[in-house]
Amino acid sequence: MSKLLTAPLCALILVIGLSGCNDSDDEISESLGSSSDLTMQQIGEAMVSIDESSGNSSGTVTRSSFLEASCSGVSFGACGASVSSTTVKDFGGCTIAGGLVSVSGTVSLAFAGTGSGTCTIPTNGDSVSRVPAFTATLVGGVTFTTSTVTASGQVLTRLGASSFALNNTGVHQVYTSADGDVLADITTLTTSDITISGTTRANRVVNGGALQITNNLTAQVCTVSPNDVTWASSSCNCPTSGTWTGSCSTGETLSMTFTSTCGSVDTMFGTASKTLTIDRCN
Repeated sequence: MSKLLTAPLCALILVIGLSGCNDSDDEISESLGSSSDLTMQQIGEAMVSIDESSGNSSGTVTRSSFLEASCSGVSFGACGASVSSTTVKDFGGCTIAGGLVSVSGTVSLAFAGTGSGTCTIPTNGDSVSRVPAFTATLVGGVTFTTSTVTASGQVLTRLGASSFALNNTGVHQVYTSADGDVLADITTLTTSDITISGTTRANRVVNGGALQITNNLTAQVCTVSPNDVTWASSSCNCPTSGTWTGSCSTGETLSMTFTSTCGSVDTMFGTASKTLTIDRCN
């Protein structure tokens, strides 16, 4: 399945490969991966989100592909077309994976500051807020929903000619079975701003700050920070080097190291190590 699909969509499609569309909640939960896998996927999700709303030297926004290749014609609209100082990607019920998954809802980029009228962030202090609000539904009723905890979502603020700060006020992701059972429930937010330097994928580096990932079903809270997380390939929306490290409220330490292969990461959670594919990387 194409890496253009998000992690949850890949999991939903995997369900079909198990035994059609009548899988048990346990089988679906298994396809989503372990709690540690879900935590690692949230770090990858944060990296793609940075890429999707990352500023560049001209004050515009670099927007990575996210479902557009599968949802034909879905892309960000013109600045202010539906909401002032905002560009909106409306999935409009498009289908992917051969019609097995339908996607509805929006992702909005709302601009504030001197470039708000043109949806750019050309001046120090200008910002763009990324607000996801969409649902993916598999034939049979399994759903994945992404929304923001607060109205501002993920806020990227220009600090200088080639430096930015990312503040995530909270993104909530829920996986639900056809029977309405919640299979996974994750909230991510920043407890201190993450610093981004560089204006394109070719020179972007992420350092410092802290990302908090909460498993709302188990109450496990993990906090991680980036060290020299670097994009080196213009063709990959995820980093290809650098490490995230941190610890969890349940006592485990964790680390995730990006490799030169787009989307491939080496992970350590407690004493368990594995190579994982971040499904939103492409």
